Amino acid sequence: MQRRFVLLGARLPSRHDDEFVGLVRAVLLAKLGKAVGWRYQQFWPAVHHVHDAEKPSLWLFIEALRHYGRLGEIERQDAKGRWAEKMSKWESGRTSGDAAYAEEHRFDGAMRQAFPELVAFIPEAEREYFNEDDPPPF
Repeated sequence: MQRRFVLLGARLPSRHDDEFVGLVRAVLLAKLGKAVGWRYQQFWPAVHHVHDAEKPSLWLFIEALRHYGRLGEIERQDAKGRWAEKMSKWESGRTSGDAAYAEEHRFDGAMRQAFPELVAFIPEAEREYFNEDDPPPF
């Protein structure tokens, strides 16, 4: 699979990578409306998990929620304002350059291949996100 993705111009991790796994799970949550690979049985707690534990994935998760028509649903169900509060923290963290909210872009090529419907939201130039300390793709 590594070589197939490389031929497509995309890079997969050479070993387990928590940020890659979190990114894929977050997008699948947005797409399917249910958690894949997490212990959550309900959508709402899984959505909150992404903000709490998968911050590098939030940039694409929010766009995926919007694209798949789930963001409005979340906002309507946010009776206590917890989601709005988390989105405010995310926006503040992004604009202030808080490292905790740094976007994960090492796998943009793989995400473009796996979720072609989201290509408009995923940058094309991922090479700048890699450095010589990163493991080889195969």
